[in-house]
Amino acid sequence: MHEKLSEKYVAGFLDADGSIQVPWRPATRQDDGLYRAYLSLEFCQLTWRDDVLKQIQGMFGGVFTASNDSHNPRTDLKIFGKRALIALNRIEKYLVVKRRYASAVREVIGKVGSAEERQNLKAWLKEQRRKDGVIPNYPSAKWMAGFFDGDGCFYASLPKNRTSAQLTASVTGSSYDKNGILLLHKAYGGSVREFTNGHSDLIKWTLRMPASKIKEFVGRMRPHMVVKRQQADYLMRLAEIGHFRNGREIHAEMKRLKAQPHRLNDSDVAQAA
Repeated sequence: MHEKLSEKYVAGFLDADGSIQVPWRPATRQDDGLYRAYLSLEFCQLTWRDDVLKQIQGMFGGVFTASNDSHNPRTDLKIFGKRALIALNRIEKYLVVKRRYASAVREVIGKVGSAEERQNLKAWLKEQRRKDGVIPNYPSAKWMAGFFDGDGCFYASLPKNRTSAQLTASVTGSSYDKNGILLLHKAYGGSVREFTNGHSDLIKWTLRMPASKIKEFVGRMRPHMVVKRQQADYLMRLAEIGHFRNGREIHAEMKRLKAQPHRLNDSDVAQAA
């Protein structure tokens, strides 16, 4: 029996694989051209690892929709209106990337306006979306777990002419959503690189992990992870051994774990708030 996800975890997951939306709907039944702003929280995951979304739905409600992409089917969880506001009230203080934007959204929710006023508020929110907030002094372990479960990756590579594996953690995000990445860099070191993929400006944090860094970084968030918990468990076992000499075996096992669908009974998850 799993305990509930923590609010800090959900905040981290929203910061990574979620969004805060402001849909507008007609304010009255009459066609008078007035619209009201509502709140919607949206989370997305590949369908084969969407059990974490079911746990979030268990906490806050919401409705699932599925993509029709046969190659990379995705599941969306949308929490709307009053339920979304209740959820935001519980997690907002733990947000890192979207906390400033959440505050701006609160100024708009419930407002009624004409089509022109709606467009002006949409433009204002777009400006707020790209402004940086304050970066905390240090990340909480539960926020880290949610953030890394959403946007993080573990890698095992085999450098040329070596038999030992090189283990790496990384997070990639939009350049205007960089506070989470900068917070991890501030706390754990590594390198940060900004680049473009031709469509978007991105930022990537990379951390090379000897055994000591696995214990420091992965060990801190591992008890609270859901999606990548099995990968974290394996990395911690390697850290206890203290070396990564069986490089091909490690590379193959990490590849297998990354491709394995997550199930709620995979591991015990201590996620109490």
